[in-house]
Amino acid sequence: MNKKNWKSIESIFDQALLLPEEDRPRFVETKAAGNQKIIDLVMKMLTAKGNQFMNDYPGKFSEFALDGPQPEIIGNFKIIEKVATGGMGRIYLAQSMSADVPIKVALKIIRVELINQDLKNKFQNEKQVLSRLQHKNIASLIDAGISDNNIPYIATRWVEGQNIKHFCIEQKPSLNDRLNLFLQICDAVAFAHSNLIIHRDLKPDNIMVDSHNQIKLLDFGIAKIIDVNQSQQTQTQVFTPDYAAPEQINGELCTIATDIYSLGVVLFEILTNTKRFDLSEISIADKIKIINSPKPIDINKLALSHPLPYGRAKIKGPLENIINKAMHVDPSRRYVSVFNLALDIKNYLAKKPISAIKDSFYYKAKMLFQRNKLASTLSTLIFISVALAAFIYQQQVSLKLQEAQKSEAMLDFLNKILVSASPKQGGSTNISVKEMFETGINKYDFDDIKDPYIKAEIAANIGLIYGQIGNRVKELEYTNIAIDYYENRLTNATNINSFVKYSNVIGWAHTDVGEYDIALNHIQTMLDKVSDFEIKSTQMSRTYLTLARIYKGQQNDEEAKHYLEKAAAKVKATNHYMEIGLVYFYQYALFLDDLSDDQALIYLEQAQINFEKALQSKFNPYLQSVMASRADLLSSMGRYKEAEELHVKSRNFALVTHGYDDFVGLISRAKNLNKLGRFDQSIKFLDEAKQTYKDLNMSREPAYHGLLSYTATVYVELQKFNEAEQLFNTVLNYFLSIVPEDHYIIKSIDTSFADLYLKSANDKEIELYEIKLRQHIEAEALNNNLPTEIKITMLTSLGNINMYHNDFIQAKSFYTQASTLADVKKFNQGRSYWQHQTGLALSKIKLGDLAELENFHQAKKQLLDLVSEDQWYDTFYVIN
Repeated sequence: MNKKNWKSIESIFDQALLLPEEDRPRFVETKAAGNQKIIDLVMKMLTAKGNQFMNDYPGKFSEFALDGPQPEIIGNFKIIEKVATGGMGRIYLAQSMSADVPIKVALKIIRVELINQDLKNKFQNEKQVLSRLQHKNIASLIDAGISDNNIPYIATRWVEGQNIKHFCIEQKPSLNDRLNLFLQICDAVAFAHSNLIIHRDLKPDNIMVDSHNQIKLLDFGIAKIIDVNQSQQTQTQVFTPDYAAPEQINGELCTIATDIYSLGVVLFEILTNTKRFDLSEISIADKIKIINSPKPIDINKLALSHPLPYGRAKIKGPLENIINKAMHVDPSRRYVSVFNLALDIKNYLAKKPISAIKDSFYYKAKMLFQRNKLASTLSTLIFISVALAAFIYQQQVSLKLQEAQKSEAMLDFLNKILVSASPKQGGSTNISVKEMFETGINKYDFDDIKDPYIKAEIAANIGLIYGQIGNRVKELEYTNIAIDYYENRLTNATNINSFVKYSNVIGWAHTDVGEYDIALNHIQTMLDKVSDFEIKSTQMSRTYLTLARIYKGQQNDEEAKHYLEKAAAKVKATNHYMEIGLVYFYQYALFLDDLSDDQALIYLEQAQINFEKALQSKFNPYLQSVMASRADLLSSMGRYKEAEELHVKSRNFALVTHGYDDFVGLISRAKNLNKLGRFDQSIKFLDEAKQTYKDLNMSREPAYHGLLSYTATVYVELQKFNEAEQLFNTVLNYFLSIVPEDHYIIKSIDTSFADLYLKSANDKEIELYEIKLRQHIEAEALNNNLPTEIKITMLTSLGNINMYHNDFIQAKSFYTQASTLADVKKFNQGRSYWQHQTGLALSKIKLGDLAELENFHQAKKQLLDLVSEDQWYDTFYVIN
């Protein structure tokens, strides 16, 4: 059969699996339109699928009969008996012939019709990925490979026991015992997530309880192996409908949140001995509807129709809320990680408050904090003071007096900040965190501190706060006080590691403002001084991260990757969650262009999970960056509407947590709104962010000038041409002082200038910038180093310029190149895509192809819907 037929088979098989068995034959006959070969093969596959072995399957089939003699040996394993047959192959109970002690395994045989050379080549690589899942609650991988007779196989340790649902029904464990079993499941899934593996098919059948009452999670990585072979094909969603998250049912991206949803379903079923959904006898449409719009569980109602294993009061309330949060339809409203879900279960068992609360309370609390930002900020600082007081009390018993004095001095410092900033002491009721800090520190006599150690530590803390509010000059000034102290006292491990720690702060600060040579010299000097000492893994990891950022800034990717790998190796298999989170974040941030969108999202999710673990609270300076980065990534994937939803959530998060807006998020949101054509809203957020940069004394940084560039771009759309030109010149002069002329930032600014002059009809400048853009495109043909989105924008601008000059042949050529680069699924939510699509159709019409009229009108309508605030597009793209 040809490729088209196999795609048809895949589609029919996938849909038929969701139907009751009695409805499948008629459905298959209808869909196959009388093609008996397709009907026979799909029905044979459905029959083989009966026991749900390996619910997933890849998107490429060939004719194959499952019937045949049972093999005696596969690889290094002797077959004992067949235990299951399914749509993807068979499972055998087998025994290792090469181990000194015989090991029983579950041997999974990939179906012969799935075999191709690419799958064979990548099987061994996948084995290395799965080998990372060595965890007490995961059925470990024993072997994977290709047998002598060319059959791919996977061998995992055999588990004697029951699936967790049957275990709970038959063994009748107590509520606490069930919850402790669930915590084992969470531990296994969280471990997999930390290794960048999403299960995607969590269900009781894949969760065994062994003879020692230990959880063993099965079938990790199987779907992932198959996905490797499908990377360039339409992806088949892998799921069991009763446990699938809405995004799986809808064919959307699976993330950590997908597994969390399935865990919520499993938790419900093991606590109630009842199915959350019974989808066995309803239509596909009804299944989709139920999963996409479920009602929150109500234990009182459930108890009326289903007997519970214990009184409803035990599940009502906290556990009910935990399940509802885990199973929220909106992935962003679920637990941010399995760690957080497990933490709520542990808190419930310890009779402590949980984070899962009903929406009504959440929103009331959120609005309360939004109405009183000052109270929120003061509360945070007061909490720090109280915590420090408790710390002093506990530590004075066991620590040396000097340490207690340091804590007491720091507490005194924070208290004076609070007192001096209080409205009762003349402080403003509208005070910002920055103003509060600087008002307080101006009234604090730093020179009164006589002990040099205490002075160094408090100086370091002051430098840290200055860094967080964006005052790099003061950050360096105060941090260097600490460095001077420790550099002259490298006599013990504490001093040595403190010297490394604060040296990294200095290197980090210089890197933030693009002073890479200064940063590199500083770090290398520090490393020379401590070369004979053993440094903590956390400090060395941070040093390697600093070096990775420096080398990336110097465009030395090879060295940047080298030090990023060294940083990851330093904190691997530790519980240093902040450093682990930073490694994940910079694996994303430094090499985003080399990552697939899915991989980038996973890095960001893992960064957020580890930052949450590190602080056990949402007051984390990195969390907001991660949320903004995730929204940016969604925007770069063309998912502008999802990005806007995340931006709204991120802003509310910042207001509730910190009492003020996150200006990084403001910029990201403004960029996204610009792509959606909502220019007035975009400029509003850009102006807010610009003022924040100025307030924080950050107006000389690259990020600030990037902000000015975005602002100028929006000014062009609002036809404020003079203001836009002034800003673009400011931005160009700044970046020419820090990056070479052939840097993509400069080329992007040139494209913006071309757009400005085209829309303002400045013929002289249009001619000049057309030449520049053509040169950039010619250079790109040789070097291929421009980000795709910039290249598309540049080609679209050249198309527009040639359309302006009535050179329709050239216009068509440039629009076609832009269209070829732009994936419709990725960019069709944004105005840039519909701009070159409109231009392409119009250029063809101008060249006599009237068949493009319908395409033109459709594309132009989409464009105008997105740029209703700018009439230029309506008057530029016209047939007459």
